[in-house]
Amino acid sequence: YNELNFLNKNEKKIKILFSGSTNNEVYDKFKWFDESGLSLLNRVEIINFVIKNYKNKIFFLKSFDDLNKINFLKTPIVLSINDNLVKKTKTNLTNIQHLETISRSQFLLTAPGADMPLCHHLIEGIKMRSIPISNYANLHKPIMPNDSYLHFSSYETLKNSIDSALFMPDKEIIQFIENPW
Repeated sequence: YNELNFLNKNEKKIKILFSGSTNNEVYDKFKWFDESGLSLLNRVEIINFVIKNYKNKIFFLKSFDDLNKINFLKTPIVLSINDNLVKKTKTNLTNIQHLETISRSQFLLTAPGADMPLCHHLIEGIKMRSIPISNYANLHKPIMPNDSYLHFSSYETLKNSIDSALFMPDKEIIQFIENPW
């Protein structure tokens, strides 16, 4: 990860990013619970909600070169989705392109993984200085302070978190990014 520090100098033009698989066969069958026993929205539920409720604000990134085609004001949400992904070797982005794209985003929407609710995207977002929007960051050890990410636990709070990210003033975003936990 130390070799990736140069990516932290990238300009953060993407407001909200999700990058990963949403394969229904893999991610829709898992039901995870938080420490209170409440069911977590799974990856498929989260991304389907975002697409349904923010369709006019989304750019679907199919390749790394597509970053040059984004109108960041019109489409502040970027989804790099590979519905067919079951193996990490069949992705839209290479690992370094994935991390570079995260490093260009102010917020990273994370969603529970397949083998456990914690997913590597949370750690990648923290490393690339992208503010996580997560429903499982509170399960992370060491415990992440609540003010170091945007938390959601339901469709309503997911919408609130996305809206907060979309309308958060740059000054507040910079404070988040410059004062990691």
